[in-house]
Amino acid sequence: MTKKASPIFQEDWKALVLEEYREGNSDAAVQTLLAELRLDAGTCSANLFNRWLEDEPEFSEVILHGRQLAEAWWTNLGKEVAAGRAKTTPAVWIFTMKNRFNWADKKELSGSNGGAIKIEIFQDEADV
Repeated sequence: MTKKASPIFQEDWKALVLEEYREGNSDAAVQTLLAELRLDAGTCSANLFNRWLEDEPEFSEVILHGRQLAEAWWTNLGKEVAAGRAKTTPAVWIFTMKNRFNWADKKELSGSNGGAIKIEIFQDEADV
């Protein structure tokens, strides 16, 4: 069994990737950075990025941690806006949280395959 080639980046790639996320940036910004950091002058397409996420445990850990950092950056911005210490359009913040971090106004429940939830009502203990 041959070992898959790991992503080839300059030595400090992890710190640079995490710094990008610390500033609230997205996977797309990180992919651009990674393309610049590749020693073999390759690109970092979304497909390649996703393959590395699946196949490279170290890469995956760095990216998942980075995504947490980005969400924390945006969450902190929301707190600053709510306290009146930062100026932004609330809609920008809300849509960012919904689109990038899967936030929702409400959660809806559904049954199997998105269908209705079966509810049974019992009149007394004999029905149970």
